[in-house]
Amino acid sequence: MLEYSGGMVSRPFLYTETKQTAKLMVAGVSKDEIKSKAINDNIYQVPSADRANGVMNTAYRRLSVFDDNLVKAIAESDITTSKVLVFIGIMRTDRLVFEFMHEVFREKVILGDMTIKSVDLDKFFDAKKAQSDIVAKFSESTVKKLKSSYLRILYEIGLLTENNDIKLVNIDYKVEEHLKANGMTAYLNAIMGE
Repeated sequence: MLEYSGGMVSRPFLYTETKQTAKLMVAGVSKDEIKSKAINDNIYQVPSADRANGVMNTAYRRLSVFDDNLVKAIAESDITTSKVLVFIGIMRTDRLVFEFMHEVFREKVILGDMTIKSVDLDKFFDAKKAQSDIVAKFSESTVKKLKSSYLRILYEIGLLTENNDIKLVNIDYKVEEHLKANGMTAYLNAIMGE
């Protein structure tokens, strides 16, 4: 099982960069070649080679949890489907994000309480601090940044409005079925509130 991490503070959604990496992977470009393009050609348009390398590693790691069909779906699907898939990649590589979606977002939808309030975030992080020595060591600044990051990503995907009201989204039916057939129903349910 994944360790808890505050990584979302330094590794945001990176949707465009992850989709770009997926397109390169689908085209048969190797990891080393993608890294070279990131550093030498600045394909992610970031200010430094170190940042380019970090973005590439994050995008590649998130994509590596998927089979070729889902990487292709990220590269070629409609924007909502590909954003949801990138987010599933985040949940599969970040336990804290998955648990937030499963324990807070999903529960809110099931109960019909369609707004995420600051108290919901506070309760979630307080519970995690009580459960985990790793989360208990997070500074207040880190927790504040994580809360902000989670809300921003949900907004970017289209799962939250500017007022933090929950909006459910529909993704490509074939992609949804493929996720279910490949053991990713829990991630899909966390997003769909099922």
